Amino acid sequence: MTIFGIGTVVVDHVVELPRFPAADTKVAVTNDWKQVGGPVPVALSTAGFYGSATSFLGRWGNDEHGRFIAGTLRVRGVDTSECAANDEWSTGFAHVWVDSITGSRTIAYSRGQFPIPGADDIDENCILTAGRLQLRSKLRPPCRRTEARSFWTPVRSNREWTSCCPWLTC
Repeated sequence: MTIFGIGTVVVDHVVELPRFPAADTKVAVTNDWKQVGGPVPVALSTAGFYGSATSFLGRWGNDEHGRFIAGTLRVRGVDTSECAANDEWSTGFAHVWVDSITGSRTIAYSRGQFPIPGADDIDENCILTAGRLQLRSKLRPPCRRTEARSFWTPVRSNREWTSCCPWLTC
């Protein structure tokens, strides 16, 4: 079964701190790392890690962050053939501060600059041949019928997939 996902992808720069600093103060970083972020690509990457076939539709700039995303998803076994990168676009990123004592986090982000994929950008075959569909509907679909949440839904055959993703039929 293939899992097909559509969503926003960013590069997270995670910074672990012993505590959040007060305003206008400094605190030494305990640990830091880069990772792919965004609910859909993280879910697909995790499913791929555990052996599921996965495919992703996303966009990013042809820049350092974009190359990191493409390489990481490929290493994790996520099919990125439906993705697009462009020299004129910028890739989203986030700075994630994590308090190592409480586990709380604070995030500053930029979603990047690129055209939002619409219904015309989606190869219907990718959805019809998938067993599951992972969406993050904050992608501003052509109509605003879907709620801003991420969900898994089974895909049905014979064009019935539109009932699980109504914005694709607008």
